[in-house]
Amino acid sequence: MRNAVNALAKRMIDDRIREIISKYDPSHVRIGALGSHSALEITYGVKQEGF
Repeated sequence: MRNAVNALAKRMIDDRIREIISKYDPSHVRIGALGSHSALEITYGVKQEGF
């Protein structure tokens, strides 16, 4: 029962995230990161993905 509840909660969260993201205009998305080495890795990956 617990696993079923967790799976349902995850699906609900995933659906909500997709709903929110669907309202974004991809041409206006900006990604920021604070930190040192981890921020560098994030921005490197983001650039590789075409942002």
